[in-house]
Amino acid sequence: GSHFAVAVAALTDVLNVETLTTIPLHVHGTNITGALDAGERFVCALRTALRSLHHNFYETANNLPQRQIEYPFRDYILQNSERMSFEYKEQVDDKRVFRGSLKDGNSPLFIKFSRRYGEATHRRAQEVGLAPQLLSVEQIHGWYIVAMEDLSQSYETLHDVLYNGHDVDPARHSFCPTSRLQSTSCML
Repeated sequence: GSHFAVAVAALTDVLNVETLTTIPLHVHGTNITGALDAGERFVCALRTALRSLHHNFYETANNLPQRQIEYPFRDYILQNSERMSFEYKEQVDDKRVFRGSLKDGNSPLFIKFSRRYGEATHRRAQEVGLAPQLLSVEQIHGWYIVAMEDLSQSYETLHDVLYNGHDVDPARHSFCPTSRLQSTSCML
């Protein structure tokens, strides 16, 4: 547009953005309204403030841990109130799902970001061997951050199980409630 705007943003509990000023760029030099002078004064004040920030906070900024900018902001999970750091490895299929590993023991992880998550359902599926071990479920800023073990190396599709000669244990793979369908076979 025809204005130069300067704003400051701070991410606290919520994102807070404040516009400091707008400087009109369509002012002619013969216009004596003071818009050009106000713009010049603001740019000088901004340069002074940025030098001061750089002088006072440069060391603090250099001592911060390096973040993986291309990945989400969270790089740790809480497991039994213990903070466990992890490192992102890759994003899966342009989704909010990432592969990573714990920094302590290099254990592979799956990290998922979702607006909703059925933790009880996942834990039940884990109990019967249909889901990986759930390590952490946290809700932050309206999003669930779910960390689970990564079973990609040992994963078998249903097609693999049915058509590649694997033995199927019907007791483990029953998906029918036995109380309703006792006479009907609906085993894999």
